[in-house]
Amino acid sequence: MKCHRLLPLVAVPVLKPHAPLNRAVKKQIVNKDTTRRVNTFSRLYEVINLVRSKLLPKQLELFSTTVFGKFLDAKEMQCSGQLLHFLIGNLVKHGSDDTVVGGVLYFDIEDRLVSFTISDLGHILGLNVSDKVPSYQNLVTDRGRVWQKYFPSCATRVKRKDIKKVFKAIERGKEDDNDIVSLSLLYVLSHSFLAAEEKVAVNSIHINLVDDIDKFNAYPWGRVIWENMVAKGYCQEEGIDFDKTFAPVARLEAIRIFLAYAAYKQFTVYQMDVKSAFLNGLLEEEVYVEQPPGFEINREKDQVFKLKKALYGLKQAPRAWYDTLSQYLVNNGFTKGKVDKTLFKSEEGPHILFVQIYVDDIIFGSSKQALCKKFSTLMQNKFEMSMMGELNYFLGLQVKQTPQGIFINQAKYTRDLMKKFKIENKSIVKIPMNTSQGLTPDEDGKATDPTLYRGLIGSL
Repeated sequence: MKCHRLLPLVAVPVLKPHAPLNRAVKKQIVNKDTTRRVNTFSRLYEVINLVRSKLLPKQLELFSTTVFGKFLDAKEMQCSGQLLHFLIGNLVKHGSDDTVVGGVLYFDIEDRLVSFTISDLGHILGLNVSDKVPSYQNLVTDRGRVWQKYFPSCATRVKRKDIKKVFKAIERGKEDDNDIVSLSLLYVLSHSFLAAEEKVAVNSIHINLVDDIDKFNAYPWGRVIWENMVAKGYCQEEGIDFDKTFAPVARLEAIRIFLAYAAYKQFTVYQMDVKSAFLNGLLEEEVYVEQPPGFEINREKDQVFKLKKALYGLKQAPRAWYDTLSQYLVNNGFTKGKVDKTLFKSEEGPHILFVQIYVDDIIFGSSKQALCKKFSTLMQNKFEMSMMGELNYFLGLQVKQTPQGIFINQAKYTRDLMKKFKIENKSIVKIPMNTSQGLTPDEDGKATDPTLYRGLIGSL
């Protein structure tokens, strides 16, 4: 009889960017009249349990009054309604057409996937939402005050010990257990049933919220409660849960050669980043995970989740992602390098396109600009992308591309190392230490950690 090991999940907290918007950047955006998004306006999350996309008023009663009701006055109602419209216009939803996945409402400035109609949500929250979505520049300049004053309040105030109460409170708002939609984040999970003799013990799940949740007001954009569900990969056993785990990764020398060739051919190098890359990797093995908190199916206690795709924490997740990406590129006319398996190329007449992969970071360039645009579209059709633009920082290398050539330095990496090892204020010596200098032990001094020196030397 085939044996399966049931993997536990753990929730890992993620703290989103919270730095205030730089005024110079704000002014630059308005002057250039561009639609470029500022990273500071990254994401705003509201923690709720798994709900259906057809929201009922009682499902929002838990936070509608506390978030908007007592903070808005009549003069700012219309302005806040337009802000809400802008957020809902950029609402992000993963999974099937009728679910909001992961117990989270995503308000994302970068994406444009809509889950709920603006009129329905505006009616539930009691806001008069206009039909016109305000522009990004309009929000930054004219409505920045309202944004900073009210929308940090959208971070739910939930103490660590009260998280189960929140789950139970929203559980009462569900129509019926039969209507509970299964977790389908990027179609990663599917329901499965294990026979009694095939089941194994399930470890408890640890919910790790952001520390000091009551102090979230200290951050300009609110304290964000956000959890990434990851598998406890240390529970996996080779031969049962995984076979091969090795995934090729581009070496720093390969990146330097790539940039040298780009400078020789005088073409621009671009970069892109794949969001939640490992969640796109298809699994060859059968892997089962326990039900996460807030997603339990009361009437089907013996039901577990079977992974269709990889989760962060799985030992085979990097390889599954590499296999998925490389197969996709090969199927679309790319050729994989014979020596460097992270280098792909595509030819069109006399022109050639090179693509270098480092896990979820991708750099590419071509002698024909149209090939770069074609590759960008190809990737966006399959994966969710971000950070698309000219290469300026990659793997600790600061890259400046000019008509005279490509210039590389590691000033930022050096400053980070100095700050990490607390030597940024030390005096600079341009010559090596005298080899004949006599050194005597400090008998009265405190013992130092030898790993600090090893770590510093290893980082050079």
